[in-house]
Amino acid sequence: MSRALRAFGRSVAAGMQADVQTNEVGRSAPLSAAMNYLTVAAGLPLRLLEVGAAAGLNLWMDRYFVQAGAAGWGPADSPVRLTGHFTSGQPPATAMTVVDRRGCDLNPLHPTGSRLLLESFIWPEHVGRLRLLRAAVSVAAPVLVERSSAGTWIRQQLATLHAGVTTVVFHSIVWPYLSGDERTALDDAVRAAGARADQDHRLGWVSLEPDRSGVCLTCERWPENERLVLATSSPHGTNVVWQPAPARLEASADRADMPHDHGSGRAGLVARGRNERDTSDRGPCAGGFWYNRKLLTSVFVPEIGRRLLATG
Repeated sequence: MSRALRAFGRSVAAGMQADVQTNEVGRSAPLSAAMNYLTVAAGLPLRLLEVGAAAGLNLWMDRYFVQAGAAGWGPADSPVRLTGHFTSGQPPATAMTVVDRRGCDLNPLHPTGSRLLLESFIWPEHVGRLRLLRAAVSVAAPVLVERSSAGTWIRQQLATLHAGVTTVVFHSIVWPYLSGDERTALDDAVRAAGARADQDHRLGWVSLEPDRSGVCLTCERWPENERLVLATSSPHGTNVVWQPAPARLEASADRADMPHDHGSGRAGLVARGRNERDTSDRGPCAGGFWYNRKLLTSVFVPEIGRRLLATG
């Protein structure tokens, strides 16, 4: 390793400046199930707006095939095959129609130009995730991912709700990385737009985010002002338990006590007793292990590399 670092020191040092951006294609399994729910509920095509889109691969979820129990959706010949992600429950299987898709990110990536960087964020033993990423890159087309903060961009995109569609704001494993002010700005922008929604100008908000009980797939829609927890899953979109149930928000004081303020406003759903600092492998996310490993790959490994480069 030291020889490789000496030979490619400059490129390694430059690469270590990059933040970890896991454009996890497996999350399209539960996310697309939520889009199916919105499609069936309103009978309208979708306009997708993704926060923290990275390279925008999950904006192409309608090009991926998903199997859930006896039912499936998406192109049957797609090279991206998300099978075995659902462990129980039966989400609606339908053909969603996407009329517009775009996203924002503080550091947008190009799916082909940044392919090696995206691959470097996948743990080496996760060969299946690597194959999914490469397959997704092969079917993705250019999509607009703008460099912007979440609240500012969503406020701009929701200034007008398009007629005859359901506009859907969505994000996955993004909430922990937003500041409190940014979460508030995003929450305010969506709810202000929701107050303007009507039967022909619909709005949905889908999130796959950590909660005390693991990772929750949450869906809100307007003008119904309905809030549901549709499912729980792992952070990578596997082990999905589809079991829609009404959701209620925790009191603000309770949310303030949560590490990283997970779910403040958005995903602060009533828990079933687990805390995300738990390092056991029980439950859908084994949250403590997941965050510790992120810390390992984003902080400790780069520091080891810097020290090796310094010592030559």
